[in-house]
Amino acid sequence: MRRLLLAILAGVVTNGLLVWAVELLSTVVFPLPAGVDPRNSAQLADYLRSGAVPVGAMVVVIVAYAVGAFGGGYVATRVAHNRGLMPALVIGQLSLVFVIVNLVMLPHPLWMAVASVLVPVPLAWLGGRAAGARGGEHSGGKRGRG
Repeated sequence: MRRLLLAILAGVVTNGLLVWAVELLSTVVFPLPAGVDPRNSAQLADYLRSGAVPVGAMVVVIVAYAVGAFGGGYVATRVAHNRGLMPALVIGQLSLVFVIVNLVMLPHPLWMAVASVLVPVPLAWLGGRAAGARGGEHSGGKRGRG
């Protein structure tokens, strides 16, 4: 159980770091206008409502969610060892919660909201598959079998 909790924690941290890194790279390509403080949610909301946000910047946010979910699912699956896809799917669900919180806190175009919600779970699942997990591998916590 401890290993599973560590795996989930490692996956969440990996997810967060990857989303942050991709979004940080985005600010290099798509810098915020002068006077918009990224730590000020009211200013960010006004900027998003203005319609001046480049579509590319919004696409990069969706890519960040995808990269974060994939990486988090991969790491959680590797750390959990022998738990099948369950750790990756937990990361996908937690990532989805983070996305929904972001969507509630800041206004987004409908297309971006829909795409953002559709990304985390499948990409975390793919991360778990890339880490070598298969659907029926869960060991049930028993050791010494197989």
